[in-house]
Order: sequence, then C-alpha cells, then structure tokens
Amino acid sequence: MNKLTKGAIAGAAGIVLLMGGAGSLAYWTGTASLDNAGQTINAGTLTAVKVTSPAATGWQVNGAAIPANYVAVPGDVITYKQDVKITASGSNLKFTLALADSAITASGTQDTTNPNFALKQRLAQTSAFTIGASPKVSLVTGSTNTYKVDSAGDTTISVTATITWPFDGTTSGSTVAADNLAKTGAVSFGSTVVNLQQVQ
Repeated sequence: MNKLTKGAIAGAAGIVLLMGGAGSLAYWTGTASLDNAGQTINAGTLTAVKVTSPAATGWQVNGAAIPANYVAVPGDVITYKQDVKITASGSNLKFTLALADSAITASGTQDTTNPNFALKQRLAQTSAFTIGASPKVSLVTGSTNTYKVDSAGDTTISVTATITWPFDGTTSGSTVAADNLAKTGAVSFGSTVVNLQQVQ
C-alpha cells in the first residue's frame, strides 16, 4: 500500500473520530447584503366607540320599544341599533361583528338546567348583525358578516343587532327541546352589544 493511500485512510478515520467524539459538525456560512435595506412597516388598528348622538334606539321587540314586564315567546325578533365610530387601518384588515358577552346576561347556574341560561343560550345562537353604508368599510363579496377596510381612518357606522327567537312550528326536534328548557327563563340586555373582531 503506497503512502498516499495510507494517508487517505488515516484522514478518513480522523474525520470519523472527530464527528463521533464532538457530536456536531460546523458548516461554512456566509452573509450577503440585500436591496431595500431599512424597509419599515406600520401596525394597523381596530377600535370601536359608541356614538352618543343620535342616541341608540334601545332594545326593541318586533319593531317597537320593549314594554315593561314583556313576556317573550318563540317567534319574537329583538333588535338594537346604535351608531358606532370605528378607527380602522390595515392593508388587509377584515373583521366580523359578534354579540358581546355582556349583551345578554342570565342569573343562576350557567347550564341548561337553569331556564335563565337556557333562554340566554337560545337567543344568543341566533344573533346577526348588519351595518349601514360607509365610505371606508364595505361587506366582503359573498359574505353576510365579514367587512373589509377600504380606507384607513375614523368612520361612523350604523350597527343593527338582530336576535331572533325562531318559531319551530313542529312538535319534536332539538329546537323544540331547547325552547322547552327556556320556558319561564329571564334574561337582561346590556348596553355593550357588539364586538368587532379581526378575521383572516
């Protein structure tokens, strides 16, 4: 065996020993400068504040103010209308509207064995929202509750919350069972009605 071959074998053995003993292998690295260095971006925002003038319509049932001691039944439609000033900016900002946690409250245990909670749950399941025309916010095409910001800044939108207690019209089914659990329940409507939440 010539000296060159012996040296190659010894070198290979040395590499194996180094890798096995150290447990790692350092790789060569390099860096390169890229164009557009120093590019900056700004974070957007989404906030909402109620407008006090004009005043909100307050909670209404079937298009009229809810009278004292009103007793609701399946088939009733409860609405609330309020002007809201939103501050929104974001190149790809989209948001939805949802019922705030404190919009409907129920006392007692928070499970369907409590008719108060059962009524709250039944009403909250059917909440829907619409907003009036705005030069800076528009409905996403093909959506019923997703809006996009067309122009950054402040804008006032008219928000209508609609809570429908649907009338099933049958004598069986899960909705009838839910309605039966809600019988004799009582809930309170709060002043914080809507949440705006960013979506993708």
